Amino acid sequence: TEERIVQALACACKERGADVVTIIMKPRDWPMQEPPEIVAEAMRHADVIFTPIYYSISHTRASIIARLEYGARYVNLPTLSMNSLKSEAARFPAPVISKIYEKVHEIWGRAKTIHITAENGTDVRGKILSKFYTGGMPHFPMQEGEFLAFGGAMGIYGMWPGGEEGDANGEMYFDAAHMFVGKLEVPLKYVIRKGRVVEVEGGKEAEHFRNIVKNVPNGDHLAEWMIGLNPKARIILDQDVTHVEAHRHAGS
Repeated sequence: TEERIVQALACACKERGADVVTIIMKPRDWPMQEPPEIVAEAMRHADVIFTPIYYSISHTRASIIARLEYGARYVNLPTLSMNSLKSEAARFPAPVISKIYEKVHEIWGRAKTIHITAENGTDVRGKILSKFYTGGMPHFPMQEGEFLAFGGAMGIYGMWPGGEEGDANGEMYFDAAHMFVGKLEVPLKYVIRKGRVVEVEGGKEAEHFRNIVKNVPNGDHLAEWMIGLNPKARIILDQDVTHVEAHRHAGS
């Protein structure tokens, strides 16, 4: 990430009275690759962890142990730029997003099924096994062991279909895909049966995802559906390679 971002975060934390430690590691080769053990050990002794890095380590063994066993609060800050930090979405008031989140959680927490449709042909259904299978934003202030994802903005809410029990079935079409710049020439299509991706169609990018489905253990598992809640988040598919701000856009 840009060194200015690290310095800005460190300064803001120091102003709040924190005892700041900054660790610089070699960039990971892919998302969710484990950090070096010395970093993992340091994470276990932190009260709050900020990770302004390109490839996220938010769902690694190291971060999960730091949160759930040691009580660290984890703020994930992937793919930030100075431009994204200065955007309206980044500065949209957290208390307002929190209220939107609470309203969504109230509705989804009562629901038994989810049905997603879009003009691009997406039509997929799944079960909400319980309110514990929905969520996405922490309390304010964050509690011990909680997680916050800030990808140039706040405002995402997720639902975990729960594998075969979640009984997710249907077809999903994607206009953009993580690690591919811009909008896809041919939409990526997933055919989903019983919570698993059984077929992948699309342009040249589809082969990348076919390989994941075929060769990565549980790479076919439908892990999460997520909606955006931030009215100021931008959809800038023509230049973005990660699309993390776009999927925080209210309506995504």
